[in-house]
Amino acid sequence: MNPWELLGLDAEADTRSVKRRYAQLLKQTRPDEDPEAFQRLREAYEWALDWAQRSPDVDTPFALDESVTPVPFSDAQQPIASLAEIQQNDDRAWVAALLDSCASLDDALFQASEAGQQRAFELELLRRAQLPGDQADETVRWAMAHLNWLTPWQADYLPIAAMNALAERLLNAELWKWHSQLEDGQEQAVLESIRQLKQQPWVQPFDRSSYLQQGVLGLLESNLDWSLNFFDETCRLFDWDEARGQLPCDDERWEALCLHRGAMALRAELRQSLNEKQPGSPSSRAVWLLLKPMHEGERRKLVDGFGDADWQACEALAWRVEHHDDLLNDLGLTYLPRWRDWHPGNGWVQLYPLFWLYLCLVMFVLSSPSESAKDLVVSVVAVAALGTALLFVFRLLIKLWNRLARWCVVSDVDISLRLIPPRWGRGGSGLLLLRHIVPGVAFAALTAHWAADPIASTVLALTTFILCVQFVDVASRGGAPAAWLVRGWLVLAPLGKQLLIWSLIFAAAFVLSKMIIGWKEKEREIKAKHPTSIEAACKMLGYTNHEECMKGISERREAMRNAEQTSSETQAP
Repeated sequence: MNPWELLGLDAEADTRSVKRRYAQLLKQTRPDEDPEAFQRLREAYEWALDWAQRSPDVDTPFALDESVTPVPFSDAQQPIASLAEIQQNDDRAWVAALLDSCASLDDALFQASEAGQQRAFELELLRRAQLPGDQADETVRWAMAHLNWLTPWQADYLPIAAMNALAERLLNAELWKWHSQLEDGQEQAVLESIRQLKQQPWVQPFDRSSYLQQGVLGLLESNLDWSLNFFDETCRLFDWDEARGQLPCDDERWEALCLHRGAMALRAELRQSLNEKQPGSPSSRAVWLLLKPMHEGERRKLVDGFGDADWQACEALAWRVEHHDDLLNDLGLTYLPRWRDWHPGNGWVQLYPLFWLYLCLVMFVLSSPSESAKDLVVSVVAVAALGTALLFVFRLLIKLWNRLARWCVVSDVDISLRLIPPRWGRGGSGLLLLRHIVPGVAFAALTAHWAADPIASTVLALTTFILCVQFVDVASRGGAPAAWLVRGWLVLAPLGKQLLIWSLIFAAAFVLSKMIIGWKEKEREIKAKHPTSIEAACKMLGYTNHEECMKGISERREAMRNAEQTSSETQAP
């Protein structure tokens, strides 16, 4: 339906008639009740008003005033131009009647060509193509196929601005059709239509190609329910590449599109990972840890199998989730904010060096004092070698125990949450009864067995157990158990040379005290084996009374002198 039919007017209506009729129809068609009908009415009114303002009044006869001075010869072109305009109007009227009477545009074109009115035919066809409605769009497509419209081979008398307006109109019609198809989920049909349209010659000029790209870009921005494949395929069709700087818009708009694409990609990955029966990749395991609801024991069992790649995937997923927090609400998921508490950290690397150092220190303190510097060196070397051997045995036992504890990790977490304080248990990510407390108790009992004194044994066992618990607690938090040594050194480092001197003095005093204690104990042993006092001699001779002992000793001494005198007389010549 053309604008005149929509308004109910003839093509010869003036501007006053058009405005009056529009005001009458406006009372019947309200924009809040029927927006589409109002839009069609508005477009018809604007087109008809523009046509009435530009149309020449050809029905008014030309009056000849004989009293006027004859026109000079040089200005005689004015009446000739008026006659040409009248002739053009007659041709246009003839072509319009031809188009209305012919059954098809092909027949009208043939008759117009036979009559030599192809120019008037195309101009009238252009006027009708500018009318609103689907029939005008079909007219443009027919002219593109038969008259080379919108191509470099079109007639030169066709206005460039009007042809560009027709091209934009066709592109807008395609964009509107694609918008409807995207809302219906027909992404493949839209991609195929874009692919075919890009191959047509009339879209190849730079301005029309840019207009098409801007339209598709606006389509992506207005309808955000597209899939990743649709976006990637669209970028491939238009050769959009951020790395090469070939973008259809500024960086801000492109970043917003890429952000939405990232959200769509994240949505697809989350759905796929959460639907898996068992996570088979680092990204899937990261999704399970951060987003999947599960029991603390199951989460600890999952974390026990994590490697560096899994924790890196967790960091990447956490960054993406923090930038698309609204996506979690759409999917009904809950983010685990303290997931880093489950990371074992690097503190466990210090386990074996600290264990070896503690073993050596305990064995050195409980060993017998050295008698000389040489014995002290031998003792230190022996303690270090024995500590190294015990370290390898301890490492093997720890690995075997960890494997055994992981088999029952779910039960271990349940028991630990009931018996261990929350500060140390931390919801299953901290200390565990079977995995950590039991080995600590066993190691404390081993060190207590080395001490002979009951008090020393108890103190040593408690100290060992407390150190084990402290080490596991700090290491499970991701800290460094030996960091207190570094802090102490940083505090004492400003003392400089004084610290070094006093350290050497205390070390020399410790070594010297060990040697002195060894010498004293050796003297006591010698005295116990070889007594020199009179009381010790009396006890060895079997006397109980001191006087009898002294008398016996005198008699023994007298007998010894007599025997020596007799032997000397016998040897004399």
